[in-house]
Amino acid sequence: MKVLSKLEVRQTRVRIRFGDRPAGYILGEYGHLIANDAGYSPLEQFQVLHSKSQFCVASTRSLLLSTYIKWVNVFPEIKPQLINIFERYRHVLDAELQQRACEFYALASRSDDDEVLQNVCEEMPPFPPRCLLISNGFD
Repeated sequence: MKVLSKLEVRQTRVRIRFGDRPAGYILGEYGHLIANDAGYSPLEQFQVLHSKSQFCVASTRSLLLSTYIKWVNVFPEIKPQLINIFERYRHVLDAELQQRACEFYALASRSDDDEVLQNVCEEMPPFPPRCLLISNGFD
């Protein structure tokens, strides 16, 4: 988060990787763990990521939209801002971004006690090591 907030606004900067995962993915999955620390509130996390989004290519914006839908589930205090983003992206020319935004808008607009959003936004399971997948395929 500190690195992202200090970076110049460039596509490559938003896609900073921690291990093998982009920063947007990391914040979407684990941003709730730092949300109570000073300087890392949900709104501050959102502002840092979203301030860089206008300079990103569509694939990075897709990743950020996925981060935002996860935040709808865990950060209800910024839900209105996130729904507004989905609403705006429903009208972009890029078909993938538009489709993703329409689906996320429909999910985010559901009632707060709806289990569908909670199930869709569960934390991703750890990725299995590739060598295990390969070795299991040859048994």
